[in-house]
Amino acid sequence: YGLGVAMMEKGKLDEAADLARQAVAVVPGMAKAWLLLTQVKRQTERDKELAGMEAEHAKAPQGSLARMQLSFGLGKVNDDLKDYGRAFDYFAEGNAIRRQGIDYDPVRTRGEFEAMKAAFDTAFFEKHRTSDISDDTPIFVVGMPRSGTTLVEQIIASHPQVYG
Repeated sequence: YGLGVAMMEKGKLDEAADLARQAVAVVPGMAKAWLLLTQVKRQTERDKELAGMEAEHAKAPQGSLARMQLSFGLGKVNDDLKDYGRAFDYFAEGNAIRRQGIDYDPVRTRGEFEAMKAAFDTAFFEKHRTSDISDDTPIFVVGMPRSGTTLVEQIIASHPQVYG
């Protein structure tokens, strides 16, 4: 499986697909290998690989990581096959499982932002000002690659009245 991921990242999709197939041949329940296969292969017809993936999906425990990965893979496969209703159902299932693992509370987040705004007000920044420079005019250093723009930027940034 890991080598298959590396092949995918290198753009060697056929090799990645072969390695994913080898992984599921050894461990049919390896959901991440099934997902990898769907990412590197465009599904053009219902075949035995799709049937195998559907069988593993049916066996995967509800709410499990394997079920989520298989749901996303089957969503992609059905999207390839233009069976958008089934694709949507699989994507919805995968997203519902993923959502269970996310602990997000919008009220808590709003409270955290309000606390930050209260703590880091104008008075805070005035008190912690690092220089007496009041001008915030940007300086743009523009030039072709390898023409010395980085050197010019470093020289300017080393000046005490410039921040950057």
